[in-house]
Amino acid sequence: MDNEKVQEVTVKFSDLLHSANLKPTQLAQMTGISPAMLSQIKNGNRFPSSKNVRKIATALGVAPGELWNALYEQ
Repeated sequence: MDNEKVQEVTVKFSDLLHSANLKPTQLAQMTGISPAMLSQIKNGNRFPSSKNVRKIATALGVAPGELWNALYEQ
C-alpha cells in the first residue's frame, strides 16, 4: 500500500473510532483483537481477516462491507 493510501486508511479508521465514540483500547476490548493488531490495521501494515472485519464493524456499528469499503476502496 502506498504512503498516500496508508494515510487515508489511518484517517478513515480514526474517523470511524471517533464516530463510534471509542478509543482504540475500548475497541480492542470489545473485539478481542490486540491493540497491536488494531494499530497495524489502522496504520495500513496489515489487512484484517474477514472474521476481524466483522468484529471491528460490529463494534463500530457499521456493516462489514461498509467498513472494508471505507478503509480500502477508492
